[in-house]
Amino acid sequence: MPGLNYEREFHFEPWADGVDRVAATGDSGFNVRFAALEAEFDKVSEAPLGAASVRTGNLDVISGTAVTRTIASGGSTEIAGPDVTMVPPQVWLPLLAVSTTTQNALFSVTTAYRTTTVPAQLKVVFQVQNLGGTSVTITGTPCLVRA
Repeated sequence: MPGLNYEREFHFEPWADGVDRVAATGDSGFNVRFAALEAEFDKVSEAPLGAASVRTGNLDVISGTAVTRTIASGGSTEIAGPDVTMVPPQVWLPLLAVSTTTQNALFSVTTAYRTTTVPAQLKVVFQVQNLGGTSVTITGTPCLVRA
């Protein structure tokens, strides 16, 4: 899977009808196999995300690294987007997927484009401002999307 630093360890060995006895314990028992699946899912959930480029339907998506930030009331933070080398006439739409568990959180997201010394290099920075009355913790994944 692009963007994950992950190597699969679980490999399913199918049972054969009329040959294998189904059991909870033992080397091939349900308990051992499901424990191995649980460990595999834990490994996937803990895998670090990195920048990834994915083709989804008619869209190219470049995803940056997910970050978690706490923003004080009235405060703001910057989240750097993934860098991309522009080849005209490409047009990339910057998106920031944001989630929070704070009820009634109110924040605004603006986008700034910054030039670099490398020709045709686009650097996107998302400015997230907390407009609410209490501090808020957000998790944001910056992306660039192109049709």
